[in-house]
Amino acid sequence: MARSDSGAASLRIPGHVRRRSSGEPPAQVEDQVPRMRLVVTKGKLGVELDQPFELGPLTLEQLALSLPQVSFPVELSGGVAAFRNKRGELERVVVSLSGKRLQAWARPRLSGLLPGRLHHHLLAPLEDGWLVGITGDASALAFTVRVAPNDDDLRLIPTEARGIGLGAPPAALATRALFALLKPHGRLVGGAVVVEGGARLLATAVAPLAGMRVPETRGLVVSWLTAEVEGMTLAAEREAAPFATGERAQRAVELASLTHDAEAALLASRVDDARRHYVAALALAPRHQGIAR
Repeated sequence: MARSDSGAASLRIPGHVRRRSSGEPPAQVEDQVPRMRLVVTKGKLGVELDQPFELGPLTLEQLALSLPQVSFPVELSGGVAAFRNKRGELERVVVSLSGKRLQAWARPRLSGLLPGRLHHHLLAPLEDGWLVGITGDASALAFTVRVAPNDDDLRLIPTEARGIGLGAPPAALATRALFALLKPHGRLVGGAVVVEGGARLLATAVAPLAGMRVPETRGLVVSWLTAEVEGMTLAAEREAAPFATGERAQRAVELASLTHDAEAALLASRVDDARRHYVAALALAPRHQGIAR
């Protein structure tokens, strides 16, 4: 069941602004142990990932944290284990998502979305998101996902949904498909899905496996996001300039904000309510072509 977007959930306000405490469980990880090493940077002791670490469909490429409680001179012969009880501050995290690995990981999560058996599915990276396609026995669904970081939150908005032989509106099915791929960490906000505190989720999953305390993650922002044929790579850094969301992704955020109530009603199969909310949104922004579509 989708997590409710009731309360103050918003596409414009980062999750950390309204979040005071988190009861979310750590991410499920594969039976591996991340290898860490001590480093000294700018006269400060820190810990960083020694080699890439696979986490579901993700690859954690870099993870670096500082140990502000430790001052020199200090004994380093004990290695990372000697500082396992010190709570560090996460400084940088870089994660990549391979299209090929995502394809395999996504298949069981997309099964059952369309009537009958899942025949084919496609997830291909775009400049500012992903292209998703699904075919069943007698139906097909395609849509684009726009990725729009907001501090260290990730807003993912399905757009341009279309299909044939569908038993529900394409836009609603696209949102359900996206939520299926992102649960349990995705939160439905109207017709969008938001992953709050991505750096925190990664640190919560990886640090205990490395025998360390979960570091402080406040202050990190997504600083860059790149897409290539093989997949997508994203970085979050402390005190960095936030990533400049592209025009298409920003338009998707604004449209999703305008149609929040309509999309929520559509997901709940309240078609009449959805129609009324769409008309109200169109009255607020009569020249916005995306609402009419």
